[in-house]
Amino acid sequence: MPEKVEKKLLVVRSDILEKLYEIARKENKTLFALTNEILQDAIKVNEINKTIGELLNFHNLIKLQKDSGAMIVPSDILLKALKNWNNKEEMIKAWELAGEWYGKYLIAKLENPLEVLPSLFSTSFWHLSEIKMNMRNDDKVIISLIAPNTEQILIEITVGYVNGIMSALGFQNTKCDIIRGVAILEFSKKI
Repeated sequence: MPEKVEKKLLVVRSDILEKLYEIARKENKTLFALTNEILQDAIKVNEINKTIGELLNFHNLIKLQKDSGAMIVPSDILLKALKNWNNKEEMIKAWELAGEWYGKYLIAKLENPLEVLPSLFSTSFWHLSEIKMNMRNDDKVIISLIAPNTEQILIEITVGYVNGIMSALGFQNTKCDIIRGVAILEFSKKI
């Protein structure tokens, strides 16, 4: 027989309570069961040192990627395909064109795509250990891509992809420093 659990009163805004009632009806649950489930999930999220907002943002970014046609590919297979590509310049150009398409997709889907880029990059570029994006006014952006344990070709195609995205967003690459595992890119607003 289950142990009897003490119940406590919880005060909730009436508009939230109405929405909870609606959800409970849709899911064929009692309000008690639904709120306990929600609170248990909130505790689990907290235990992984995240907030529900962060988890929701991550979900939205992954959905954006999925809806764009992106897919997760094992890195060893991607590297093998990249190494078998005959013309490196052609390959990097292909990534740049893909980035340009993606930048236009972001413009069509989001109100301010530039604002979302840092989160989007960290959600998408798993091969990078660190990504920094600094906005200088509205006309200059500096992006640092760091992946000391990644093969150089992955850094180079990522730079091509980022160049394409930024071009679609109205920026031109004014500086590009790439050295083993690190790329520092500067972009200025196109005139």
